[in-house]
Amino acid sequence: MRVQIKLRGLGLYDGPVDGAMNEDTRQALRYFQDIKGLQKTGTMTTPTLNAMGIPAVN
Repeated sequence: MRVQIKLRGLGLYDGPVDGAMNEDTRQALRYFQDIKGLQKTGTMTTPTLNAMGIPAVN
């Protein structure tokens, strides 16, 4: 959910904030990764989470 909230705040995601890894979330992640020059995996990799300012581990 934290990732979806962050993506929504950046204007990259407008789907439900439900914590589900759906295609809309994956597309938004790929777009974010492209903007940041990261590998476009569409997944929550550690470099992606770091670029979002979201801790990868609690």
